[in-house]
Amino acid sequence: MLFHPLYQKLCADDNLNRAWRAVRRLSDAAGLDGMTAAHFEPQAFVRLKKLQEELLHFKYQPQSVKRIFMPREVGPPRPLGIPTFVDRIVHRALVQILIPIFEPNFDDYSHAYRTGRSPQTAMAQARDHALGGRPWVMKIDLRDCFGSIPHRPLLRAVNRRLHDFAVRKLLKRLLDVEVITESNSGLRQASKQQGLLQGSPLSPLLANIYLDAFDQAARLQGLRFVRYGDDIAIIAATRQEADDALDAAARILEKLHLPLNREKTKLHHLSRGFNYLGEWFSLRKLKERMKG
Repeated sequence: MLFHPLYQKLCADDNLNRAWRAVRRLSDAAGLDGMTAAHFEPQAFVRLKKLQEELLHFKYQPQSVKRIFMPREVGPPRPLGIPTFVDRIVHRALVQILIPIFEPNFDDYSHAYRTGRSPQTAMAQARDHALGGRPWVMKIDLRDCFGSIPHRPLLRAVNRRLHDFAVRKLLKRLLDVEVITESNSGLRQASKQQGLLQGSPLSPLLANIYLDAFDQAARLQGLRFVRYGDDIAIIAATRQEADDALDAAARILEKLHLPLNREKTKLHHLSRGFNYLGEWFSLRKLKERMKG
């Protein structure tokens, strides 16, 4: 472990225990092994020690992921990937050691999946942009952002700051897992994981790492924007500026292999307003806040 200090932190008792407690608190869905927190807890100490030994001796092998589909009010069902309970602990343990490396370098315009950030902070920043005489908002929608993120460019982005070879190898192994989809009749279909799994504790951080390239490039283009995960709002002074901003953003996203959903990408004027991140965003609301 002398040459893998970060991997040693990953395997440490306190990191694995903290990961186990987080997974127990945040997720009760069962993967292909059927294990839940209720099953894991009675032997948590023994199971965590076994996991620790496997990690330390590089014998840990992530298991196949269960794909399920969650219905939505509008549009096709949303695919979720549910790793096994133990694998989710490893995902979370990895997140905990990676956050201090990547979080300080994320852009101020990025708000999702970050400590101290929320839809409310994103909305506050959008209001600040708009109060500077920018009533046009280009609301950008990405087509299956998580599922479209390619692994090789993602790993290159991660490895620019992550120098521990053992952690790199583990991350690649977690991305290369098999995904199992079970039909209503019980037939199982296996496929290689594409993109990032919605349902993994690791995916939000990896998405932010990958989309940071968009933030930096958009900054260089002089765009005023707010990004909450794959929810991007560009705030502009004129309609032409908003249209030009969309073209610039589309070029950046194309280089990142992230397809734009043109049908759902909409231009809004704040005189009419629109629903953004669960809140009504309009000039009237802005004026009310200024008076308050």
